[in-house]
This record gives sequence, structure tokens and C-alpha cells, in this order.
Amino acid sequence: TITSSPFPSNTAAPLPTETLTPSTPPLPTREQEKITPTILPTPTAVQVDLRTQDKMPMVLLPATTFMMGAHPDDADAEPDERPYHPITLNSFYIDQFEVSVAQYVAYLNELETYVNVCGGFSCLSTKAETSDSHIVGIINGGFVAEAGFENFPINNVSWHGAVSYCEWVGARLPTEAEWELAARGEDGRIYPWGNTRPKSNNAIFNTYEFSDLHPINALPEGANQFGLFNMAGGVWEWVYDGYDTFYYEYSSDENPTGPDTDNFTPRILRGGGYTSSAVELRTSNRRRFSATSFLNNVDIGFRCAQDVESLP
Repeated sequence: TITSSPFPSNTAAPLPTETLTPSTPPLPTREQEKITPTILPTPTAVQVDLRTQDKMPMVLLPATTFMMGAHPDDADAEPDERPYHPITLNSFYIDQFEVSVAQYVAYLNELETYVNVCGGFSCLSTKAETSDSHIVGIINGGFVAEAGFENFPINNVSWHGAVSYCEWVGARLPTEAEWELAARGEDGRIYPWGNTRPKSNNAIFNTYEFSDLHPINALPEGANQFGLFNMAGGVWEWVYDGYDTFYYEYSSDENPTGPDTDNFTPRILRGGGYTSSAVELRTSNRRRFSATSFLNNVDIGFRCAQDVESLP
């Protein structure tokens, strides 16, 4: 049963109650690039429900049509972000936060290993492989989160490791289109908070203020109109779709799920990480990456999505 609930018990900060009522100011114009996206109505309140398996708050996004890809005037855009095109999506849930170290540790303790068990591939790397991991194992027969990092985003995780975790909690990875809608909303904003460049108060990215990961509920000023945290910066986030430079030129305009793939097809990362430049944090930015890679992915994590119909 999915019920409204406060912030998970393994975190210190409180979660907003059942409805969030963010105040979204008018989006400023990026004068240096002359980008003035059309401002469409945005939700004034969103529904937040709690996933039973891992106590993750999920935000319900209603069915809608939005413009996906880079605005034609975006001077920072790469060719694979074009064309700017309308996409219609069914309603879906998406996690309010990135999956945490503590949540992934619980999954590993069900698996009892992380080698070749996520779709036949390794799920991630631990302290045994890299000092940048915050998972220690095996201790007293199980995995544990490094002390003080329980509420940090899981990192060093492969695409297969992300898919497997989401399936374990009864969810899935968001599609690329779902992720972009969740990040930018219907009004075409360039960053989750609006059209202004990121600063150290709203994104964890490559500035002198940040040289490592921060907790999943850090920087509430960077939360977007849906109350989603760290849709820009922190860790790059896996999405379901395989990568094709030209996919936008032939994709379906309703609920696209990406090109045909196999287990080794490069997949897509979104949102940028703590090592990323400001340009990489744009909501339309796309990055291809090996689906099987799990070593030294220091700034790669994920969040899950879920079909409304799949809830009990």
C-alpha cells in the first residue's frame, strides 16, 4: 500500500507533507543567449506518496505535453539535443530524491553479492574496488554504509545495477522523456529552478565550493517546481533509454522509450554531477555511457520512476 508519509527515517531532514506548494517565480530571460521559452501553466501543488519497499517519497506527475530538447536559441546545446519537439506522456511517479547509499545497501544484503547479479552484470563497485565508494562489504556477513554517508546518493553504479534496484522496489528507471519533464516541467526552463545559471546554493557541480558528493536532501533552494531535489548536479542519473545521436529525429511523440537496444548498448545519463560544468547541468543535456561500466563512476547514480497503474 502506498501512503503519504514523512521523510524516510534514515535521513535527518523532514519531508514536506502530503502536498507541496512550491512558489515558482517568473523565469528570467537568459539575455546572453536570448532564450525566452513560452511559459505554460505549472502545477501549484503535487502529490507525494511513499514507496513501501524502500520508504522513498515519490512525486506524481500528471499526464501532459511538453517541449523536449534544446530550445533553438540555446547556444550551449549539442546536436543530439535537437530538434526541439513536443512529447506527450502519461502520468507517472518519480522519486523525490536520488537513491541513497543506505537504500542500496539494503538491496545488496538481499542479493548477498554485487558481482554479476544485476542482469548478469556487476551492480556497482564498493570500497573493495575504489575509495570513492561509500559501501563497505562484507562485514559480519553483510554490506554496510560507510559511517556518515548513509544519506548520500549511491554512486559507482552501473546501468544494470540501477535497473535491478528499481525492479526490486517494484519500480523502473525513468525514460529519458520522463526524466526531462520531471527536470524542466512544461514551461521549457533551462535548469530545474529556472533559466539562471547554477550557483553553489542550488546545485552541486564543479565549483570551488564542491569537490565531493553531498546528501540527497542537500540544497533545497535547487529543488524544482515539483519539489524534486538535485535534478541538476550531485550525481548523473541513469535513464532507461539507449543512446542514439539522432533519436529525436524519428522518436515517437507519445511515451517514447528510446531506440532498440541490447545489454551492451550505451545508455543515457542526465542532470550532471558534482564534477560537471554548468553547461552539463542544463535540462536538455544528454550524455552517453557504457551500460556495464561500474568502476570509477564516482558521480553516477539514479532515481526510479513508477507507472501509476502499477501501484497497489
